[in-house]
Amino acid sequence: MWRKLSEHPDTNAVGSCVEPGTLTTWRDLDEATIQEVLPLPEFCIEHAFQGWWMVRTQACMVRSGLVNVREARTLRLIGQLEFLEINLSYTSGSIETWAQQIEIRMFGGWGLIAGTMVQGRATCTGACAATRSTFPPQLVRTGQDEEGEAFFDTTATVPGSVGRANTTFTYDFFNPAWTLQPPPFQADPPEVRCDNALPGTTQAGCVFVGYTPVMIYDLAGAFPELARHIGDAQQSGLPGAYPNGARLSRLIDPVLQAANRTRACPDASAGGYPRPPGKSCDEYPFASTNQGAATQVPRGPARTFPYCQINEPPGSGPVGYSVCMIDEIQNSVGGSVLGSFYNSNRVLDQDQFYVWITGGGGGGFPAPIRPSDQPPSVNAGPDVAGDEGSPVQLHGSASDEESTPTIRWTYDARDDVDEGTTCTFGNPNAANTTITCTDDGTFTVTLTASDGVNPPVSDNATLRLANVAPTVALTGAGNWQPVQAGTAVPLTAAITDPGTNDTHTCSIRWDDGTTTTGPAVNRTCGSGHTFASPGMFTVNATVADDDGGVGQSEVMVIVYDPDAGFPTAAGHLNSPPGAITAAPTSTGTAHFNLNPEYGPHDTGPEPRGGKVQFRVDSTTFDLRSAALEWLVVTPNDLFAVKGTGTVNGVAGYSFVAYGYDAQPDRLRLVVWPLSSGPIPGSTLTYDNRRGASYDLDLANPQPIDAGSIQVHN
Repeated sequence: MWRKLSEHPDTNAVGSCVEPGTLTTWRDLDEATIQEVLPLPEFCIEHAFQGWWMVRTQACMVRSGLVNVREARTLRLIGQLEFLEINLSYTSGSIETWAQQIEIRMFGGWGLIAGTMVQGRATCTGACAATRSTFPPQLVRTGQDEEGEAFFDTTATVPGSVGRANTTFTYDFFNPAWTLQPPPFQADPPEVRCDNALPGTTQAGCVFVGYTPVMIYDLAGAFPELARHIGDAQQSGLPGAYPNGARLSRLIDPVLQAANRTRACPDASAGGYPRPPGKSCDEYPFASTNQGAATQVPRGPARTFPYCQINEPPGSGPVGYSVCMIDEIQNSVGGSVLGSFYNSNRVLDQDQFYVWITGGGGGGFPAPIRPSDQPPSVNAGPDVAGDEGSPVQLHGSASDEESTPTIRWTYDARDDVDEGTTCTFGNPNAANTTITCTDDGTFTVTLTASDGVNPPVSDNATLRLANVAPTVALTGAGNWQPVQAGTAVPLTAAITDPGTNDTHTCSIRWDDGTTTTGPAVNRTCGSGHTFASPGMFTVNATVADDDGGVGQSEVMVIVYDPDAGFPTAAGHLNSPPGAITAAPTSTGTAHFNLNPEYGPHDTGPEPRGGKVQFRVDSTTFDLRSAALEWLVVTPNDLFAVKGTGTVNGVAGYSFVAYGYDAQPDRLRLVVWPLSSGPIPGSTLTYDNRRGASYDLDLANPQPIDAGSIQVHN
């Protein structure tokens, strides 16, 4: 475990003091054994116990740690070892290798710690290879440093290439007397960027990219006139001032650089500024920056200062540029120094930097910084479940201390997902969003966050989607629609399934002894059917998807034949309790008289002749037909007739009467208000066989008590 210490009893002994940005020596990379470790830069001592700190080519950290020794069976604490971890990672802008060294220094402890050893290993991720790593087992003793060292080579060596890498030193404390091994410790320096992308050189180099480099000009140095102009330009509001100004960013394109110079310092021959003897025109921001005179956005006007010998007004604010005539040698050599700064600090195209004008006699060194841009934290949220084809809510989150990270959801289908399945996100760039998939199964959803500096960070959740059964709609003929026998009925089954990746198999039972089966085509089954004989046919379509879901739909097709014959019926039966909705306990003798008939040459479906009458004694129920809509007479002497009429003299009712010419003869009457629909439903006025099917074959009419029912074929 790590402990925060406000002070250490021997802080001055942590290392020698050197200036930031310099090392006493660069380790000879041909030597593979550990030498005496390099001393820490001064800024490491100043910021001890405050985490990692860095400049452009160095990063360091001093912290204290604590090893807890526990008995394996009871986890009882039986010892503690206190130590310092001293880290230095360093590189150079002119070499493609970087190094990490680590020192472990015990300064206290108690209990079962005698004989403790420490050893470590180095690894790297990204554009790198760990070429040499040395941290052999070493005895841990008070006042003695146990040391490790590793060297890493970049793989970004091809001209034009840029690569980033992260390194880790992992080390373990171990002791033969311990029965429970403590967890390992690790040290992770800031990210290193290496490249072979600087113009004018093929030498690769590496830097700590999280540190913004600083170009220093001193007012009492070799370029006082250049320094004065830049300092005054920054004071007037132009960008680049260290440490709080807006940063400059490098521009490598030579054509754009030339455009910046031409706009800022046009030649006198082209109507520009005359050059006094020994002077040349200096512009700020530099022509080699995106903030230059021609490439800045938005463009601003020129400004100058009284000593600059240029006829331009003064100005202020962040927009625009400054021009000044200065010593031509200072201008030329000072520009070359800027180029050297770019190279030594590996300032690539679009990289940011500062310019620091110090006040004379040297201004010190730019301050180190902590690796301020830490990777974002991301959470894909809990595992979720839902249905195929329906949006499922995802509850992710992502945050970053320094900025708002960009985020993106992605998904992967697992083995139980059918080929061809796709998913879409409501907003793939929102932490809280939805996902909709075209099939069921198990998916991994991944939320990835990026701050543009660190490698992207991801987290996963599991999405489980259930299959949804298809729904079926029979189209082409309405329910209870009458059609003439021998006429093709364009009845097809239209399939709706939220799982758009599902495939379907259909089975249509036509209720005349035939069934059509086969795969759906374009989510449709069947192409129609011709009924040879009259009847009331309950057509059933059953559709199964490839995941076991089943959907069904039924429709009644009324098939009539004007030449099939006609029924006659007269007599009476006992109307049972519950038949009359308005008087459910009423019973009585029901008298009926029916003689519907198609006339010669009728094509239907409405019969032109006949009537239907039905009256129940001792009640107020009395049906009389007003119009007939169709008549079905089957070859096996069954009939059904539908029409509209009055009940007790009040219009607005529809009925269907069923009759069987059988032994015994049978009759059923169903009456309902037209206001409830064109076919019988849940609202009935009369039915002497409540609950029975409305299909003629299954209508189960009531045996009559007297009279006869005859079907005349």
